[in-house]
Amino acid sequence: MRTNISTVMGIVALLLSWATPSRAQLNPFGAQFFYNQYLGNPAMAGITSGWGVGLNARRQWSSIPGGPASQAITVEYGFDRVGLGLNVYNDKAGLMKRTRGVLTYAYHLPLNESQRLHFGLSLGLADERITGGLVGDGGDIAVGRFNERPAFIDGDLGVAYTSSRLNVQVALPDIRAYLRDNEQDLVENPLFFTAVSYKVPLSAGGLLSSVEPKAAFREFRKNERLWDAGAKLAFSNDAASIYAMYHNTKRMSFGLGGFIASTIHVYGIFSTETTAIAQQHVGNNFELSLKLVL
Repeated sequence: MRTNISTVMGIVALLLSWATPSRAQLNPFGAQFFYNQYLGNPAMAGITSGWGVGLNARRQWSSIPGGPASQAITVEYGFDRVGLGLNVYNDKAGLMKRTRGVLTYAYHLPLNESQRLHFGLSLGLADERITGGLVGDGGDIAVGRFNERPAFIDGDLGVAYTSSRLNVQVALPDIRAYLRDNEQDLVENPLFFTAVSYKVPLSAGGLLSSVEPKAAFREFRKNERLWDAGAKLAFSNDAASIYAMYHNTKRMSFGLGGFIASTIHVYGIFSTETTAIAQQHVGNNFELSLKLVL
């Protein structure tokens, strides 16, 4: 196989991604823990009235050309007891690219003035491809056969309970995994996701307004179980916040941001790499999250 330098580096990134499968899913967008929970659970779509638009971009292994890069766009609208959403996700690692888009319907059932039950369903399509940059034997039909696979139906299910302080979520982020064998998939989506957080008010008019501890658990098809734990500190009634999360893959995530205008939230998230990947000196992960709330 003839390659140029950029292709070689792309293949290195691809091999590293195979050595630690499901990079994009094992290390989800940090914004889903606090800043844009619709990324992890369809039941959270349109949880507040009006429009919300989220833009998320992440670069992993920053010191390697062709390292994994991910983008996600969420659009949601809440009215009465209904939430509607669109969630589009794109991930590219080396020569591999995966794109997924789903539409979401959520129903938010009030229990009393502060407590609600939320139900969400997402359905759409996902597509996996080997992209350009690969130069090989013209008679090799393996790549062509892989790219000839049609897009497949994908979706999510989720429920949640929220009150003025407590937030409990359960989601099945990959319905297709329960319906067929996905051994040839490029990524291993989680089969089960749950998270619990509790917001503790500290001072209504003070600088530090609240602290919100959170724990999450994710289970994957190949019996891999991951958990995450941390907390968010909010300042001046959520005008700004910081958070830190520990992941049992021996990673840490840190987020910082807030309002830059009355309707625009901007957050930067930095994540260290897992021990095995960090030893390859491939750099860490950087994520930018922007949310427009109308």
